[in-house]
Amino acid sequence: MNKAESYTMDQDEDNDEAISDYENVIVSKLKIPDLRERQVIPELIEDIERIRALRASVPKERAIEDLESEYMPYLLYDRKTLRGCISVMLERLGLIERFKIDRVKLNHFSRDVSRNMKRVPYHNFTHAFNITHMCYIIIRKS
Repeated sequence: MNKAESYTMDQDEDNDEAISDYENVIVSKLKIPDLRERQVIPELIEDIERIRALRASVPKERAIEDLESEYMPYLLYDRKTLRGCISVMLERLGLIERFKIDRVKLNHFSRDVSRNMKRVPYHNFTHAFNITHMCYIIIRKS
Protein backbone atom coordinates (compact mmCIF):
# COMPACT_ATOMS: atom_id res chain seq x y z
CA MET A 1 0.00 0.00 0.00
CA ASN A 2 1.44 3.38 -0.93
CA LYS A 3 1.27 6.58 1.11
CA ALA A 4 -1.67 8.00 -0.88
CA GLU A 5 -3.78 4.86 -0.31
CA SER A 6 -2.98 4.93 3.39
CA TYR A 7 -4.04 8.56 3.65
CA THR A 8 -7.30 7.81 1.88
CA MET A 9 -8.04 4.88 4.21
CA ASP A 10 -7.37 7.05 7.28
CA GLN A 11 -9.47 9.86 5.87
CA ASP A 12 -12.33 7.44 5.09
CA GLU A 13 -12.10 6.08 8.61
CA ASP A 14 -12.32 9.57 10.13
CA ASN A 15 -15.34 10.33 7.96
CA ASP A 16 -16.98 7.05 9.02
CA GLU A 17 -16.41 7.99 12.65
CA ALA A 18 -17.96 11.43 12.21
CA ILE A 19 -20.97 10.07 10.34
CA SER A 20 -21.62 7.23 12.79
CA ASP A 21 -22.25 9.65 15.66
CA TYR A 22 -25.18 11.15 13.78
CA GLU A 23 -26.50 8.03 12.06
CA ASN A 24 -28.18 6.77 15.21
CA VAL A 25 -30.02 10.06 15.58
CA ILE A 26 -31.19 10.01 11.96
CA VAL A 27 -32.29 6.37 12.18
CA SER A 28 -34.09 7.10 15.45
CA LYS A 29 -35.87 10.05 13.85
CA LEU A 30 -37.12 7.87 11.00
CA LYS A 31 -38.45 5.28 13.43
CA ILE A 32 -40.25 7.76 15.72
CA PRO A 33 -43.71 8.41 14.27
CA ASP A 34 -44.95 10.73 17.03
CA LEU A 35 -44.04 14.36 16.39
CA ARG A 36 -43.81 15.11 20.12
CA GLU A 37 -41.27 12.33 20.59
CA ARG A 38 -39.21 13.65 17.65
CA GLN A 39 -38.51 16.78 19.67
CA VAL A 40 -35.93 14.70 21.56
CA ILE A 41 -33.71 14.67 18.44
CA PRO A 42 -32.15 18.15 19.01
CA GLU A 43 -31.25 17.08 22.55
CA LEU A 44 -29.55 13.96 21.21
CA ILE A 45 -27.53 16.05 18.77
CA GLU A 46 -26.49 18.35 21.63
CA ASP A 47 -25.37 15.27 23.59
CA ILE A 48 -23.31 14.10 20.61
CA GLU A 49 -21.64 17.51 20.40
CA ARG A 50 -20.84 17.45 24.13
CA ILE A 51 -19.33 13.94 23.86
CA ARG A 52 -17.27 14.98 20.83
CA ALA A 53 -15.90 18.02 22.72
CA LEU A 54 -15.07 15.82 25.69
CA ARG A 55 -13.38 13.25 23.41
CA ALA A 56 -11.24 16.01 21.92
CA SER A 57 -10.03 17.03 25.38
CA VAL A 58 -8.92 13.52 26.40
CA PRO A 59 -5.50 12.38 25.12
CA LYS A 60 -5.78 9.14 23.12
CA GLU A 61 -2.79 7.72 25.00
CA ARG A 62 -4.88 7.72 28.17
CA ALA A 63 -6.93 4.83 26.73
CA ILE A 64 -4.01 2.44 27.30
CA GLU A 65 -3.85 3.48 30.98
CA ASP A 66 -7.62 3.16 31.32
CA LEU A 67 -7.52 -0.48 30.15
CA GLU A 68 -6.68 -1.68 33.65
CA SER A 69 -9.78 -0.06 35.14
CA GLU A 70 -13.09 -1.89 35.20
CA TYR A 71 -14.66 1.57 34.82
CA MET A 72 -12.91 2.51 31.59
CA PRO A 73 -14.69 5.53 30.09
CA TYR A 74 -14.81 3.90 26.64
CA LEU A 75 -17.27 6.47 25.28
CA LEU A 76 -14.45 9.04 25.46
CA TYR A 77 -12.53 7.25 22.72
CA ASP A 78 -13.19 6.88 19.02
CA ARG A 79 -13.36 3.50 17.30
CA LYS A 80 -9.79 3.76 15.98
CA THR A 81 -8.45 4.20 19.53
CA LEU A 82 -10.57 1.33 20.85
CA ARG A 83 -9.28 -0.94 18.09
CA GLY A 84 -5.73 -0.15 19.16
CA CYS A 85 -6.69 -1.09 22.71
CA ILE A 86 -7.82 -4.54 21.54
CA SER A 87 -4.31 -5.25 20.30
CA VAL A 88 -2.85 -4.06 23.61
CA MET A 89 -5.23 -6.29 25.61
CA LEU A 90 -4.31 -9.36 23.57
CA GLU A 91 -0.62 -8.52 23.97
CA ARG A 92 -0.92 -8.12 27.75
CA LEU A 93 -2.71 -11.45 28.00
CA GLY A 94 0.11 -13.09 26.04
CA LEU A 95 -2.28 -14.21 23.30
CA ILE A 96 -0.44 -12.57 20.41
CA GLU A 97 2.73 -14.52 21.16
CA ARG A 98 1.01 -17.74 22.22
CA PHE A 99 -1.14 -18.02 19.10
CA LYS A 100 1.36 -16.26 16.80
CA ILE A 101 -1.18 -13.66 15.77
CA ASP A 102 -0.01 -11.42 12.94
CA ARG A 103 -0.49 -7.83 14.19
CA VAL A 104 -1.24 -6.43 10.74
CA LYS A 105 -3.96 -9.04 10.19
CA LEU A 106 -5.33 -8.37 13.69
CA ASN A 107 -5.49 -4.65 12.99
CA HIS A 108 -7.22 -5.25 9.65
CA PHE A 109 -9.65 -7.66 11.30
CA SER A 110 -10.47 -5.13 14.04
CA ARG A 111 -10.93 -2.39 11.44
CA ASP A 112 -13.25 -4.55 9.34
CA VAL A 113 -15.32 -5.55 12.38
CA SER A 114 -15.69 -1.92 13.49
CA ARG A 115 -16.67 -0.80 10.00
CA ASN A 116 -19.18 -3.59 9.42
CA MET A 117 -20.95 -3.70 12.77
CA LYS A 118 -24.44 -2.31 12.73
CA ARG A 119 -24.65 1.34 13.61
CA VAL A 120 -27.41 1.13 16.14
CA PRO A 121 -27.70 2.71 19.58
CA TYR A 122 -26.72 -0.39 21.56
CA HIS A 123 -25.32 -3.48 19.78
CA ASN A 124 -22.54 -1.60 18.01
CA PHE A 125 -18.73 -1.63 17.99
CA THR A 126 -18.50 0.35 21.22
CA HIS A 127 -20.65 -2.27 22.93
CA ALA A 128 -18.53 -5.08 21.47
CA PHE A 129 -15.42 -3.32 22.77
CA ASN A 130 -17.03 -2.94 26.20
CA ILE A 131 -17.73 -6.68 26.38
CA THR A 132 -14.19 -7.49 25.19
CA HIS A 133 -12.76 -5.14 27.80
CA MET A 134 -14.83 -6.66 30.61
CA CYS A 135 -13.61 -10.16 29.63
CA TYR A 136 -10.06 -8.78 29.70
CA ILE A 137 -10.60 -7.32 33.20
CA ILE A 138 -12.10 -10.58 34.49
CA ILE A 139 -9.15 -12.61 33.14
CA ARG A 140 -6.57 -10.15 34.50
CA LYS A 141 -8.15 -9.95 37.96
CA SER A 142 -8.72 -13.70 38.40
